[in-house]
Amino acid sequence: MKPETKKQTIMIVDDEPENIRILSNLLKPAYSITAAVSGRDALETVLSYSPDLIVLDILMPGMDGYEVCEKLKAGSKTRDIPVIFITALEKAENETRGFEVGAVDYITKPFNPAVVEARVRTHLELKQHREKLKKKIRGLKKTMDISTKHSDVVTYELEGKVEASIREIEERIRLISETIPVPLVISQVTDGKTLYANAHASSVFGYSQEELMNLSAAGFYENQEDRRTFMNRFSENGRVDNFEVSLKKKDGSDFWAALFSQPMEFKNQPCMVTVIYDLSEQKKAAEEIRRLNEELESRKEREEKYLIFSLADEEYGLPLLKIREIIGWRPMTPVPNGPQCLEGVINLRGVIIPVYDLGSKLGAPPCEHTDKTSIIITEIEMDEGLKQTGLIVDVVEGVISVKGKFIDSPPVIGQKVDTRYISGIAKTENGMKVLLDLGYIFGTTPCKNDKHY
Repeated sequence: MKPETKKQTIMIVDDEPENIRILSNLLKPAYSITAAVSGRDALETVLSYSPDLIVLDILMPGMDGYEVCEKLKAGSKTRDIPVIFITALEKAENETRGFEVGAVDYITKPFNPAVVEARVRTHLELKQHREKLKKKIRGLKKTMDISTKHSDVVTYELEGKVEASIREIEERIRLISETIPVPLVISQVTDGKTLYANAHASSVFGYSQEELMNLSAAGFYENQEDRRTFMNRFSENGRVDNFEVSLKKKDGSDFWAALFSQPMEFKNQPCMVTVIYDLSEQKKAAEEIRRLNEELESRKEREEKYLIFSLADEEYGLPLLKIREIIGWRPMTPVPNGPQCLEGVINLRGVIIPVYDLGSKLGAPPCEHTDKTSIIITEIEMDEGLKQTGLIVDVVEGVISVKGKFIDSPPVIGQKVDTRYISGIAKTENGMKVLLDLGYIFGTTPCKNDKHY
């Protein structure tokens, strides 16, 4: 039997117990929950529980959310905990200040369960990814430190035996350098000629050790301007530490590396010993973090198109990509013993399509069909898979474009009113539009007052 995975901990900070209750009920199936009812209480509790993420209300008496966040980011033990602000629907403009004090995101009241769960999950995944990256970087730095110490040992060992023969020194170099698990190269300072390279250097660059002896150090660089910068630093400081540069292999491919170089006397010539550490994995991890952050930001700026239509004097919207076509009202074949909201089926170019009265499905009163009544043909994910479905609406109003940052969470109206059929509220110049989640509506919601369901 596999041991249970320890749940991640979320701290909810809000002076309103009802908000804490709603968020706790929403998140506690997947996470461990702790709560605080004031800023001071939160700063004391966070040190005991070490939460993985904090959901923090902005408007609280005494110490507000901004001040709490600033203190969290100033603490060495709490600065890396992601903070998601809670803000009122009409105060979304405060999000800018929230980002300035260190918050990673915000959610609006009233809460949309789907949005809350998605944003919490996204930032917990980002936090885990950052922690893995930091752990890997710590390991890389440790190895680099070891590499630097190895290069110090090489220099000391080589220079400490001036009176020894050249053959004895070369044998000592080989023995010491082969114990270092990274490439090591000794080259002349004057012209960069390679005088020695260990087996690891041969393996990484793809040359035999004999071929490396015939190469100049400049031949390893992808960009010769980097070589000039490296040599300038060596001349100015007498050594070079952690010089990040793109190097090239025998096959023409390149890789990022960190160089650590120190001066030494070798074969009666001024030389430098250089330890080379491959940064490919570190660069890939950093690029992945950058990509995830850009993706998170792009969601806010991404513009989506919605088809807007009316039902019982209310305006609703559906993603335009889900719409296959729009047709006018037409007679249809009834379905015996079918649900009340199923008007019947139509034959559309050889395809039998069920047609539902969307207003009836949502509990609206019956409405007479007019010359503006339309049938929207869309695709809905149902238990049996993706299915073409017709939806009867009063009037098709048109198409609008809305950016993600202008779509708010749907309201939460008590425990007895299910608003999960709403995917969001689009704020437009012409007022609010209710965006529908057809997958939820047809997957879970029976027709209102329907004895067949």
